[in-house]
Amino acid sequence: MRFYTQDNLWLEQVGVDVWRIGLMKAAIQLLQEITFCDFTIKSGAVTEGQSLIFLEGLKTVREIVAPFSGVVLEANESVCSDLSLLNRDPEKSGWLILFQGIPTDGIFLQTEDIDAGNSTLDN
Repeated sequence: MRFYTQDNLWLEQVGVDVWRIGLMKAAIQLLQEITFCDFTIKSGAVTEGQSLIFLEGLKTVREIVAPFSGVVLEANESVCSDLSLLNRDPEKSGWLILFQGIPTDGIFLQTEDIDAGNSTLDN
């Protein structure tokens, strides 16, 4: 099951307190085409709000931060060597981080919030 955050991240639980994290399509649309990415941490302990990756798009630059404290188990470095993974398939092969931790209360959006955000971007 997938969960979504206000920062346009998706989180998919893949084990006990283990999450695969990536960008929602809405975030890619805001950046337009991603032209550069750089992981600031590829493994190890992080605190909520700590930088994980920098992304540069045609329109803007975005820093992706840890949605909650935990441990980065793996960075999907292939997304930086093949940016098409992020641009074309951000919600599958374009995942960013494998992360272990317990989400803080209130981090996930309600379904209605996600639908409203997607329809705003589509207009």
